[in-house]
Formats: sequence, structure tokens, C-alpha cells
Amino acid sequence: MKTKGHAGLIYLATPYSHPDPMIVEVRFNAINRIAADLMGRGVYVFSPISHTHPIAMAGDLPTSFEYWREYCTATLQMCAGMIIAMSPGWMKSKGVAGETAIAQARGMWIEYAPMFGTHKYRAWLKTWGTIPERKSICH
Repeated sequence: MKTKGHAGLIYLATPYSHPDPMIVEVRFNAINRIAADLMGRGVYVFSPISHTHPIAMAGDLPTSFEYWREYCTATLQMCAGMIIAMSPGWMKSKGVAGETAIAQARGMWIEYAPMFGTHKYRAWLKTWGTIPERKSICH
């Protein structure tokens, strides 16, 4: 997949951990929407929060970046670039900072997505193209 001059899988970073479980859930749902918006435009993204949050909840696993650092490093090695969702708390997030450091060390490109649901976000999303017309494979 080639979009905006970038090819390959894109890592989608966002703040996650928070003492309030409701904020964690809001962050989880927001990043899923961003991933869906991009994937609907044919952009291949890997959202570690979308993948690991349900696993952590099902297995009562830690949710800290320290616990998931090696996993994040392994998945970043498969990605061409990174999009950072500028959700509230992103500049203070240990996870986003750690993921960014790994991406920078690998020489990956990094792009910043405005806060989900805002006018700036909708404008930014359009730069990734339009939703392609899909033909049904069902008859």
C-alpha cells in the first residue's frame, strides 16, 4: 500500500495508560476510530492499543509501556512509519515518548494526527485520500 508517498505498515501511537479506567476506555475507542478511518482509506495501520488492550483485559496483564516495550519494539521493526494521535496527554505519555524514540532510532518518518473528531482531524484525514469504492464479492 502506498499513501502520501509512504509505503508499508504504519504504526499508530496514542496515549493509553491513566489512573481512571474510563479515560483508558475513551482512548481505546478513539484510536480504534482513527485506525478504522485510515484503514477505510486503504492505509495499512497497526494500532498496538487496539491489539493489546483486549488481551491485557482478558489476561489481567499490566498495561504499562514498560511491560509492553519489547512488543512495541518488535512491531515497530515491521513498520515503515508512525502516526502519533495528538490526543489529550500525548506529550506527557511515557509510551508515546518511548515509541517515538524507537521510531527515531530506526529512522522512521513520523506524522502527527490532530485530535480525533475535530475539524483539524477531518482535514488531516482527507490528506490520506478518500474511501475507495468497494465492490461486493457476494452475489
